[in-house]
Amino acid sequence: MRKNILTAILLFALCQVAFTAGISISPGACLTFVRELGVEAPLPPLKIVNVNDSPMFYSISASSGVNLRGYYPLADIEWVKLETNEATIPAYDSVIVPISIEIPDEPANLNRAWGFTVSVVQSGIDQENVGFTTIQLGAQGRWFVETKSMPNSLSREWEEPLVISPSLWTATFAEDEPTTGELSFNFMNNDDKPHTYTFMNYSPSYGDEIKGMSLDIIPLIGDEDSWISDRGWIQAKKKGFLFFKSSPKVKLNPGETAEQAVKFNLPREALGEKIYESLIFIKVDGEYKDGRFVRFVIR
Repeated sequence: MRKNILTAILLFALCQVAFTAGISISPGACLTFVRELGVEAPLPPLKIVNVNDSPMFYSISASSGVNLRGYYPLADIEWVKLETNEATIPAYDSVIVPISIEIPDEPANLNRAWGFTVSVVQSGIDQENVGFTTIQLGAQGRWFVETKSMPNSLSREWEEPLVISPSLWTATFAEDEPTTGELSFNFMNNDDKPHTYTFMNYSPSYGDEIKGMSLDIIPLIGDEDSWISDRGWIQAKKKGFLFFKSSPKVKLNPGETAEQAVKFNLPREALGEKIYESLIFIKVDGEYKDGRFVRFVIR
C-alpha cells in the first residue's frame, strides 16, 4: 500500500449556493485542501448576485466562526485576504471577490481542520440622496480548509481541545498488495480537563431544512456517493476477545496522548478507478462537540 498526502492536489472545492430573499451569494459552503503552507493559496472566490431591480451596496467581512462538527475556528482570521470589503452592484448584475489564504509554514498548522465565515450585508441605495436605506439583508458563506497531514505532529500551540495526527490517510493499492491490515493515528487531550474518547464510523448526510441548507462534512476529492457505507471496510480496532469485543473508550488527562489502531478490510473487486472516502469521528464524552475526524481516501 502506498500512502501519500494528496501531493497532486492543491485544492478541491465542493460549492453550494446561499440564497435568502433578496440576496444571493455563492459558494454557500466549500472545502479546500491546502497542500503548501507558507504561500498564498487562492480559495474559491465569492460571487455576489444582485437579484434586485435597483443597484445595491454590499459590505463583505470574514470571521473565524464556524458551525460544523469536526472543524474548529480558523486560528487567525488575518490569514484570510478578501480583495475588497465592499461593492456596489447594478440591478441584476454580479461581482466576483477573490479570496486567498496564507497559513504560516509551522508544525502547529499541520493536521488541522479549520473553518471561517464570509458575511455579506446588502443595503439599498437611495438614488436621490446617495445615502443608504435602513433595510439590510445578509447572507453567509462558509469556507473550510484542511491542511496537509503529517504523522507524529501533535502541537498544543492552538487552543483546540482535541489534536490528531495524521488527520488524513490516502492509499492506492497495487494488484499484488494485500487489501487488509492496520493503520493508526495519535490524538491528544489539549483541554484543561480529562475526557473520554470514543470512535465511530461516520457517514455524512445532506438535505434541505426549512430555513436553508443542511450542511455536513464535505468529501475531499470525491462526491456524495464516495462515502463508504460498509463500516467493515475501515473501522477503529475493537478491544476484547472473540464475541466480547467492544468499541474502544480512551480516557486522557490534560496533555496526555494515545494511539488508536484502525483496521481496513477492502474488497479487491471494489478497488479501481472509483475513489472511496471514509471518516472515523472521535467523540468527546459521547458528544460531537469539540470532536475531530480522521479521513481515509482510498482508490
